Amino acid sequence: MIELQLDCYSDDQTQKVRVVDRLVFTPNSFWKIDSFRRCTGEKIDAQAKVSFEAEDCIDRKGKVGLKTTMYNGKARNEVDFYAEPEAEPGSGSGNGPRPGSPQQQQPPAPKGTVPKSGQPF
Repeated sequence: MIELQLDCYSDDQTQKVRVVDRLVFTPNSFWKIDSFRRCTGEKIDAQAKVSFEAEDCIDRKGKVGLKTTMYNGKARNEVDFYAEPEAEPGSGSGNGPRPGSPQQQQPPAPKGTVPKSGQPF
């Protein structure tokens, strides 16, 4: 398991919140690892054998959608999804969440606790 500590920023880069996420190495969780890798710009080859270590996660940048959950009576931030990188201009449609999709309609957390969904980390 890799424990990620993601520094998430608001659109204007004035708010930062640290969110913890875990990448678990079980067959049912490989999709999440690939989603993180794809989000941070890595090309995924479904047939390739991959060695992925905690050191491979350092200084990666991408966009993440956040959601707020309750734990022991307190609101906390969790990763809802890792956004697909934006398509290059002129290369067709982007792979990220579309406006109006359920991922874009998450209610915001209490003011000052979370940047809006889909923010860079």
